[in-house]
Amino acid sequence: ITGSIGVIVSNLQFAEAAKQLGIAQDVIVSARTPHKDMLSMFRPMTEGEQGILRSIVDELYDRFVDVVVQGRSELTRERVVELADGRVYSAQQALANGLIDAIGTEADAWSELGKRARVGNAQRVERRRRPSLGDLLFGAKAEAEGLDASLASLLRTSTGPRLLYWWPGAR
Repeated sequence: ITGSIGVIVSNLQFAEAAKQLGIAQDVIVSARTPHKDMLSMFRPMTEGEQGILRSIVDELYDRFVDVVVQGRSELTRERVVELADGRVYSAQQALANGLIDAIGTEADAWSELGKRARVGNAQRVERRRRPSLGDLLFGAKAEAEGLDASLASLLRTSTGPRLLYWWPGAR
């Protein structure tokens, strides 16, 4: 699966739910930074704030398209814009549309990278971050039942669009 070319800003909105539960958020910002809390989940965005974010998203989208065009010289900018509407593509579709060079495995990709970099017997090293004390102390706590668990589940599963699939050979 590849594609999903585009830029998104996603914000959960709990203003009504918080109001029904009697939850309020007090925010104090400098008079010089009135948009500091524009992505607060406790109030709707204003049209002005949506405009600010839209201009950033549009700018980042244009940059993203430029990067794809630079990396895919056989595709015109117009063609990339056609393809870059946020949809995902199967491997066969991506290959047919010129978005990928080949269909293969992760091992194939590492092998090709070694060839292009002209590296003989390269050894791949994965760096894993050591868990911090906070991770160890707070990451292992059990979730509360009821509303807390439901909200935690909602936050985990609603942070943006995603396509999930199961691959038995994944590690």
